[in-house]
Amino acid sequence: MQLNMLDHIAKPGWLQGCSPVAKLGCGLVSVLLATVLWDPLVLGSGAAAALLLIWIGGRIAPYQLLPVLLVFAITAWSLILANNVFGSSAAQADARWNPGLILGLRIANFALWGVFFGYTTHPQDLAHSLMRNAGLSPAAGYGLMTAHRILPLVGNDLRWMQRSLRLRAGGRRLRHWPALARGVLFGALRRAERGAAAMEVRGFSLERWKTAGIRPEGGRSAGRPGRRDLLLCLLVTAVWAVAMTVSYRLGILRFWGADW
Repeated sequence: MQLNMLDHIAKPGWLQGCSPVAKLGCGLVSVLLATVLWDPLVLGSGAAAALLLIWIGGRIAPYQLLPVLLVFAITAWSLILANNVFGSSAAQADARWNPGLILGLRIANFALWGVFFGYTTHPQDLAHSLMRNAGLSPAAGYGLMTAHRILPLVGNDLRWMQRSLRLRAGGRRLRHWPALARGVLFGALRRAERGAAAMEVRGFSLERWKTAGIRPEGGRSAGRPGRRDLLLCLLVTAVWAVAMTVSYRLGILRFWGADW
């Protein structure tokens, strides 16, 4: 079953009601920790926490995340086999297993925390929340919302041009790719120009629209952070803190670049 982002955003899940800024902060901190840490216990705990939050809080079934988990499994197992085949001695067994396992867990963290944010946050709620809570300029915020509406239309234009190219070019389609790129670019510019003109007619260029009229489409999730957002931040912080503490107590906590 295909994982449709907008379908899951529309679900009344717990994560869907959290502030986009809070989810963005949790996701970025988790990705940063997964980048600098080199410890299977900590990375596994982070990936498990993201999976549970997506499953329970976002109401996304685990089987719909199989492509993400499959990439993790293939990457980890391939590196483990390669290290075991080309390893120099049995004394390096731990060093042969850890790089493949850690790289796989790191990929799983990047993918799962990306799903945690991307599949529970509407792009327009994100733009509204950044304007309200992070000081994003209205010009940039409305530009993001306009781009979110234009990109699917540009993709549709590209698909129609590709179909026309298959019919007309035959076996020499590569010669027509520059014309296809120009057509897509000019079409995107025309749509952006029409969108800018429509926003100006509706008063989006006036000063009063830069400070007022910010109303989220997704309801409460685009407003000020509340107790739910604080609870989410505390949960994510607690998972990483406990995992790092246990790993340190066991003497296996490592950072990126450290020798085994």
